[in-house]
Amino acid sequence: APKRFFDQFDPETIQVPPPGYAEDDLDDIPQEGVSISEIWGRRWVNSGKDHPERWRRLMHGYLATTAFADWSAGRVIEALDASPYGENTIVIFWSDNGFHLGEKQHLHKFTLWDRSTRLPLIVVAPGVTQADTRSTRPAGFVDLFPTLNDLCGLPAPPNLDGVSLVPLLKDTQRTWNQPALTTHGLGNHA
Repeated sequence: APKRFFDQFDPETIQVPPPGYAEDDLDDIPQEGVSISEIWGRRWVNSGKDHPERWRRLMHGYLATTAFADWSAGRVIEALDASPYGENTIVIFWSDNGFHLGEKQHLHKFTLWDRSTRLPLIVVAPGVTQADTRSTRPAGFVDLFPTLNDLCGLPAPPNLDGVSLVPLLKDTQRTWNQPALTTHGLGNHA
């Protein structure tokens, strides 16, 4: 991120340890989860828990890059709105993964806990979505292709794993019985 995004945050005010960190945060998971955690959790120990200044630097960079990404997405939307295509362009914004910042004694992605699997997914579809609406229903990225197909009025190819989210986009509070599946390694699912 450019320096001006770092300048937006005072590293001295960053909380150490992070708000989500708890010494007993692994007590509620099965042994297999603890074993996986011990492998990946070393990053937390080496980069954060025992090194407050490293933690501040890492969080400072995280905050700056998040602010830069937000600003960049805003520039794209502003340019789209100023163009003749703003009223007929579907916009989908998502992230490839969440990121632990001390929760479950982790400082990375690669888990099946909420912090890694609950991701931003924003869909703006002219004539379909309403401004300032939000749904807490589960959706998976496997649903994006069927959704775009549906929004564009194209026939759905056979054997798709996902489903169109258009009914949910039209009514964000509707009954929704579709699960979202996340997999990490062989036999590990959430």
